[in-house]
Amino acid sequence: MKVAVITPYHNADSPYLQACITSVQEQTYKNLLHVMVADGCNLPPRYTHNNLHNIALPNRLNNYGDSPRSIGVIYAFALGVDAVTFLDSDNWYAPNHVETLVNTCISAQADVVTSRRYVCHLDGSVM
Repeated sequence: MKVAVITPYHNADSPYLQACITSVQEQTYKNLLHVMVADGCNLPPRYTHNNLHNIALPNRLNNYGDSPRSIGVIYAFALGVDAVTFLDSDNWYAPNHVETLVNTCISAQADVVTSRRYVCHLDGSVM
């Protein structure tokens, strides 16, 4: 199963953006790509890597990432992915997050899989 992680972002200078991108790169599930959609900004070149697709919208839409998410999903399915996950730019995934979702999806024969979320302090420790 090929999976796309969809990340809308509006602040290319966010201190959390690198952690978000790194968490996707370090997934134990490797058949994935990362689709980032910029809401009126552009991703600095230092963040790019082979499995990252960046779409830069020229104008800020200011709708909480809804349009960038939708554009990312359409783009990913046009590339032939089987499933999408969502990751906001100020969040990160645990290393086995996507693998756990895929395994649950397959074993349950589910069309939709959700997961729980942890709220963390700025240092990354769970509250």
